[in-house]
Amino acid sequence: MTRYDLGPANSIDNVNNFRRPLPACEGRDRTLNIRITAAPQGGYDVIAVGNDLRIRGQFPVGLLEADPKTVKGWIDDLHETWSEQVIEWQDPAAVGPEANYRRPFTDAVDLRTVDRAAVDRMWHSVASAGYQLFWQLFHNGGPALRELGDQVWAALWRREQVVTFTSNDLVAPWSMLYVPREGWHRPKLGAVDPQAFLGYRHLVEHRFERKYELNGDIRFTGERIAASAYYDERLDGPRRGGTRTAVVAPVVATLERHATTHRATTRQAVDEHLSGEGAAAHLIYFCCHCVLSATGEAHLRLADDAEERISAGDFKFWIGTEGLRSHPLVLLNACQSGRLYTASASQLSATLLEHGAGSLLAPCVNIPAGFAAAFAEHLFKQVLPLGRPLGPAVRSAVRTFAGKRRNPLGLTYSLYQGIDSHFCQMEASDGLAAAGG
Repeated sequence: MTRYDLGPANSIDNVNNFRRPLPACEGRDRTLNIRITAAPQGGYDVIAVGNDLRIRGQFPVGLLEADPKTVKGWIDDLHETWSEQVIEWQDPAAVGPEANYRRPFTDAVDLRTVDRAAVDRMWHSVASAGYQLFWQLFHNGGPALRELGDQVWAALWRREQVVTFTSNDLVAPWSMLYVPREGWHRPKLGAVDPQAFLGYRHLVEHRFERKYELNGDIRFTGERIAASAYYDERLDGPRRGGTRTAVVAPVVATLERHATTHRATTRQAVDEHLSGEGAAAHLIYFCCHCVLSATGEAHLRLADDAEERISAGDFKFWIGTEGLRSHPLVLLNACQSGRLYTASASQLSATLLEHGAGSLLAPCVNIPAGFAAAFAEHLFKQVLPLGRPLGPAVRSAVRTFAGKRRNPLGLTYSLYQGIDSHFCQMEASDGLAAAGG
């Protein structure tokens, strides 16, 4: 709506010559807040706050007695399970010259046509790994941590929660954690409940401790938002067997239907745009490869040439001191680009958030190109024309692919400070006054 769509709830405010900015759009109350900080004595202090989390009138506090290296190993075990049992798993029954290349869980987006027993085993593997990490983080410690874990478990099944994990010291793929309905018991083969995954049942985000907090408004004037599409042209080229799979084209077409979209396909072009008007974009979409350097730092790659790689340092330099001025929604549709352990400034996602991104979504695993395209297209069709908040749109996409098509890969997309993020239209004459959300 606009300011001039007056209804019975509108009122007139004469402050500042009739030009007082309207308040930020209303966001969702967080019903479960979990804060994790490095403890002075070692390990991590875990604090949970929420209406469903009271023990003798106090909010639960527990100590996770594990060092960063150990926790990183736990998280890596989860990622490795997804890699082996989903991304790289090959069908042993495949025959013929292409047998070594047949990966049924990544070759198709809809897994309902894949052998049911194989899909059940895959779901059991990732559920077991997700349960193990949940147990390690919330039940593998002293009485206080176990009591906190019991409270968190009960709250997650009492109702759907709006969950924010806040930490600069420990970042986990929260949506991939599995919390069984029946309590602290490993899931059984053939009895995996998709609702037990945090990202399927609940709205989940990770936030960093920052000098300032952003609301979810991505404000724009006129009829269309400004979007940037930075991608690797090779993704729409021929693939195995000479087939051609459209990965970028349908997503960019969706963007162009709803946004004034700028395309860039080389490092230099991204540099020139992001250093100028691109820093004011409301939506930034990367669709390309992501590689890890020898030191573990992630680089986006728009071509095979090493000079086409984009690092976190490049982003910091290009964006400059003014940052991303519209606090955009950023989707990094690139393998492992959402995989973080801490708020390290050397990581792509953390750097973009530090320099003004209002929200960021990215996968924690090597994401298949076909699924990446389907997920992005589904997401943009919800948030662009409808103005739907990002958090519910992500959960809807997860449920669509996991619940209807038996594909769990949507759970691997980590959402950073984005539950309330949405596009909010303003009247041009209002300056920074929001007209609706």
